[in-house]
Formats: sequence, C-alpha cells, structure tokens
Amino acid sequence: DLVLAAVGDEIVAGGSQGIACGRPGQLHTLAGFAGVQDIVVSDNGLAWIACSSGIAVLRPPIANAHPEVVVPPSGAVGRIASGVGTVWASSGQDLLEIDPETARVRRRLLNAGVEPLLVDRAGRLWVAMGTVGREHRGLGCLRPGGSEVRTFNTRLTPANETFIRGFEDASGTLWFGTKTSGVLSLRAVDAEVFDTRHGLPANDTWSVSASADGGLWVQTMAGPDRKSTRLNSSHEWISR
Repeated sequence: DLVLAAVGDEIVAGGSQGIACGRPGQLHTLAGFAGVQDIVVSDNGLAWIACSSGIAVLRPPIANAHPEVVVPPSGAVGRIASGVGTVWASSGQDLLEIDPETARVRRRLLNAGVEPLLVDRAGRLWVAMGTVGREHRGLGCLRPGGSEVRTFNTRLTPANETFIRGFEDASGTLWFGTKTSGVLSLRAVDAEVFDTRHGLPANDTWSVSASADGGLWVQTMAGPDRKSTRLNSSHEWISR
C-alpha cells in the first residue's frame, strides 16, 4: 500500500519498493529505503519514515534531501505517531519516544509490543496492542510521562479487535479505524461505534481524516476497492 505525507508544498510517498519525494510532478526516488510502513510529519516540519532500514527522518526542503536513519532496525518496524514536541515509533518489540528537534531517542519502553496510532492534544499516546508486525489485539493508552501501556476497553468492540489508524478532529473527538467493528469514536466519557448498520460500506476501516470544511471521511475495504464515505450531521455515512 502507498503511504503519503505532505511537507509544506512537497510530498513524500512510500511503499514496498521505496520512497519518492519532491513537488507534485517532480518526484524523485530514493534508493535503499524500501518496505515503507508509515510516514508522519512532526510539528516542526520533519518527515519521519518507518521502513526496512529502520526509523528515518527527512528534513525539508526534501527535493534534494536524503533520509537519515536515526533508529536502525531491530526487528519489524511498525507505525509512527507524532504529537506536540514528540514522535513515537515501534521497532521490534520496543516502543520509542524520539525528540523531533534532536532526532535522538528520549526513552525506550522495552518489550512493549505495541504500535503507535495517535498522540492526542492531552499528550496521551494511543496504541494498537499486540505484537509488531502481526495482528494487533485491542486498544491501549500511555499517559504523558507514564511507562505502562494500559488496555482501554470500551466494551463496544471485541477485546481482540485490531485497531488500524487514529485521528483527532477539531472538536477533540478521537476516531479509530478497526478491522471488523467499523469506526470507534471517543469523546470524554462517551464512546460510540459507527459501522454498516449506520451506512458504512464495510466494517474493515483503513483510515479516518477530515476535509477542509470539517467533514469526516473514512476509507473502508468494500470488496476489492476502497471507498470513501463521509459522516453527515445525522450520523449516517454517505458514499462518495
């Protein structure tokens, strides 16, 4: 699958074959960085790449830049999540917090066995529980400064659910895509699930994002094609 991220007016794209970056229509490929799992842009404008070479950082302007590996691979490399002044990544069974300014590892939680999904505005890290590179089982949360990832159980999704992506909208509501349960919504003490019963084309959801007008969009695997849907004010999904 192709992973994309925007860095100013440039883009970084990655997949199983490697990385391409630059301005639209003027992309160039970078050798030696295949097996891209994720690309995330931190709040200081750097692009963080999880690939077979480890965790790498790409500094703008990216048209002529080359990724710098900051964490060599120590097993399967998973996803990356970025928050204010912090970057989280998984490498092997370890969970790493990286300083985006110095590109150095601040701390390493050994054998955490989780993959980062989202750093919310409160500084909490939300993760997919389970072994990196395998099926993820359940949703977990690491509080700021904490060292223990705790399982977060809403009772609305199976305990062994696989969580795929996370997103925080402008109102502070958290949205998580799942493999079998549709989309999980969390706000304060309220939790809700949206699935095919609400008009979602499929419960296998890949990503959640917002458009410029605040509309929420979800990618699902509906048959052989991914279809985008939008949540309207009456909490029904409209296929686009």
